[in-house]
Amino acid sequence: MTTKDSDATMSPAAAAELLAQADKARTSIPASIPTAVVTLGILCAVGSFGSLTFAFATHVPTLGGLDTRIAVTVLLVAWILGAAFIPLVFRTPWRHGLAVRWLIYMVAWALLWGAALFLPTSLSMWVSALFISLFAIACGIEAKRARKA
Repeated sequence: MTTKDSDATMSPAAAAELLAQADKARTSIPASIPTAVVTLGILCAVGSFGSLTFAFATHVPTLGGLDTRIAVTVLLVAWILGAAFIPLVFRTPWRHGLAVRWLIYMVAWALLWGAALFLPTSLSMWVSALFISLFAIACGIEAKRARKA
């Protein structure tokens, strides 16, 4: 390897210094948000607004004979499929351990989603806040992990 200013080869000390500078620059650049966290954010927003919608759907007349809760569920499933598509399009390597944490996040999300679907409407409003809490906790955990990386 040669330097720009001369044809002399770079000394090992100069190479080590450049590598140290590159490492310092790498650690000062903020880490990107994993697509899994973006997807979780979308899913939690869908779950939160969906559980609120389920609570109020009983007060809305049917849509041409179609139960409002069914119509809402169909639309929410479309959003869920759209959110699931994001990691497939933006394939980025996951940080160490994110796959396990992602599984935990998804199990927690699925439990909340099931609660929103099957709990009485008076309780489904409270589930909305739990979706927001799940996303806030996940963001905190991932931010802490990103700082350690």
